[in-house]
Amino acid sequence: MHIHSTASDGVFTPQQLVKWAKDKGLSGIAITDHDSVDGLDEAIKYGKEYGIKVVPGIEVSCKFQGTEKTVMEVHILGYFIDYKQPAFIEKLSELQTIRFSRAHRIVAELKKYGMPLDEGFLNQYSVCGSVGRAVIAREMVAAGYVGSVAEAFEKWLGEGKPAFVPRVKITPYEAIELIHSVGGAAVLAHPALNEDDSTIAPLAAAGLQGIEVYHPAQSIDKSRVYRKMAEQLGLVVTGGSDCHDCRLGEYWTEDQNVYKLYDLAANKCWD
Repeated sequence: MHIHSTASDGVFTPQQLVKWAKDKGLSGIAITDHDSVDGLDEAIKYGKEYGIKVVPGIEVSCKFQGTEKTVMEVHILGYFIDYKQPAFIEKLSELQTIRFSRAHRIVAELKKYGMPLDEGFLNQYSVCGSVGRAVIAREMVAAGYVGSVAEAFEKWLGEGKPAFVPRVKITPYEAIELIHSVGGAAVLAHPALNEDDSTIAPLAAAGLQGIEVYHPAQSIDKSRVYRKMAEQLGLVVTGGSDCHDCRLGEYWTEDQNVYKLYDLAANKCWD
């Protein structure tokens, strides 16, 4: 229920992901690209061909003011969205333009530090604009500037690092409203990465409907904490691999909880 394709910063096409899900024995997947729905038509088409349920989804990047007066990045997942609504597409286009502009600024910063990259690799994202730091990090690895994507973030691209460029983002409250506007169910992604669990209750009060309890970045103990919070706040428990290039199927959502999200979503156009 948390997978990225080449429509944002994943390395596999939607068709490849659906085929991989079939080979893994999954009953379904959700394509949740960053601020993009460009891979959904392809995924749904091949889902029907391979007998895999495809949940139309998205992951919206947000900025949130925490209780300790700290600003953190928060991601909201949207499921069962009516992703072809014109106003929704227009809003995503705005977010994608911001992403694309930021990518060029990051590449310019890297050049200042003696790491020039051929900006031609950005051209493939010029239509949707959904290019994130992970894409740039992989180019840095390919150019031999760093040994891994993790190193690229730790030394250059992470917040506070030399080539980090901040990006204007909507609030999670706005993201929840945006997802609801197209009939979707809103779920908090990988809460352990937010470092402030006190923000979860206010989001639940604002219409959040689920929480990603199971994720590669979360320990078993953390997952227990979030499962208990889900019970207390009435949130649906989800899990996902956050697959960009590996881990598909290692973390999942039980079928019954997928259908709970479907019941909460206003959009009932799911094949």
